[in-house]
Amino acid sequence: MLRDYENEFEMIDEEHVFCRGIFIVIFGVSTTNLNPMPLTKKRLIISSILVLIVAWVGFQIYDFLKFGFGAGSFPHAEVYHLSASEGEVIAAIRELEKEGKLHKPPGVADNISVRDTSDHRDYWRFTNFYFRDSKEVVQAWTRPDDSTSTTFAFYGVDYKVINQDLWYIPNALKIRRFRKEIFEPLEAKLDERKKRDYEMKDKR
Repeated sequence: MLRDYENEFEMIDEEHVFCRGIFIVIFGVSTTNLNPMPLTKKRLIISSILVLIVAWVGFQIYDFLKFGFGAGSFPHAEVYHLSASEGEVIAAIRELEKEGKLHKPPGVADNISVRDTSDHRDYWRFTNFYFRDSKEVVQAWTRPDDSTSTTFAFYGVDYKVINQDLWYIPNALKIRRFRKEIFEPLEAKLDERKKRDYEMKDKR
């Protein structure tokens, strides 16, 4: 089949090669029986649209294969690990809120849920943050790995599931903003608290 294409392309000028190549790539069929077509602006626009459609379908298939078979209650969450107990993570969040570096949603007295210790399936403590400029509620949770480390996860914005309900670029921007404005300040605060604790112990 490749030899047929090469012989065919030798018979037409360079202007027609582009159009025939588009048909071969997109439709997977031979262009032997197609008459030579001039590369008009209209055909170029149509070909570009078809390429974009194929790319979009490819992204959808990729997202499905990446997240569609995820296990657990939050298969789409962006998961981070902190070298601190869950209690230390919660304390650092509250300290950042007092400093005005993190924010609660309007009208919410306590934005961190309490774990039901009587229910062995109550694994998570949920926290709602708030981006004031965009007026978005940012949903996260914590879960202890052990006494010295905690899983911290970002799973939604305005009750839309991250890595599932948003288009690729908005989704990537939300993740980037969460990391920059919530996770990194929290990580820095935990380091600051550890350093402060060490200094206090040295003074004793």
